[in-house]
Amino acid sequence: MECATRSQYHVGVPEPSWASRFDPGDRDRFLRVVEAELRARGLKPVADERQHGLAALAALCRASPREQWPVLVASHLAGLSRPHPPTDFAAASGRLRIRLEPSGAAPGAVVRWRVAEDLEAHLVCLLPAGPVAVAPEDVARWARSRDELWHLALDNVRADGAPRPETFSPGPGVTLVGFRSDSELTTTHALWIERTLGGEGRHGVVLAVPNRHVVVAHAVRDALVVPAVDALVKVAVGFYREGPDPVSPHLYWVHDGTWSRQHVQPGDRQATFSPSPGFARLVDDLRAG
Repeated sequence: MECATRSQYHVGVPEPSWASRFDPGDRDRFLRVVEAELRARGLKPVADERQHGLAALAALCRASPREQWPVLVASHLAGLSRPHPPTDFAAASGRLRIRLEPSGAAPGAVVRWRVAEDLEAHLVCLLPAGPVAVAPEDVARWARSRDELWHLALDNVRADGAPRPETFSPGPGVTLVGFRSDSELTTTHALWIERTLGGEGRHGVVLAVPNRHVVVAHAVRDALVVPAVDALVKVAVGFYREGPDPVSPHLYWVHDGTWSRQHVQPGDRQATFSPSPGFARLVDDLRAG
């Protein structure tokens, strides 16, 4: 499998051949900048120009103003430390997954789809070191459409197996269904929650995805959605704060595949729930009977 996980960068002593092209003062300044960035990343400063392209970085810095060197070095190291999906699509296809993330969580360009106002679905590739976000340039090499990758990655998540549902009742007549596992992809299963609950919610499903490992849902059928929402708010805030890998403290109303955020503002002692106009009208109608 072709997969470059270049997570270490070493530079330093003895003096490598590229260093002789610097003036002595600039050479030392360049090394200090590189070593400072390496230490900030927890890496040991030992020279290895053949493996890590240090000569190219030195040439770039020699041609640039000294005040730009820290930015150039940081960018270079960030590019080297990013694990890359296989360039061969046959090797990558079985490793592709969709992971639910808060909007703006991933730095840089990532292949993503909008799920709700503050949620995105990111395309990731499972590598030995863990999932890595797939960038647009990775997709360009594969020459595959976003639609094809979306369906393939979701099929792979389903093939991994679903977390076991756990039904519980926080109050008389109120039923919640929870899904919890160690997998970072647990919340991905919320993308087909209406199907998972067997269409029991005539008016959709209201759910929480507080962190990557927890989904809690209620099928909306009648006015019992009111106490269900009260319970879900507590679940959402609690698991969001507890973690790990927090996603959202809010609730979401999922109806015919469309997600609508129901705002939750956590407080020290209680949380404030502010439903969307559409969800508020639905609840009023259900309460009116």
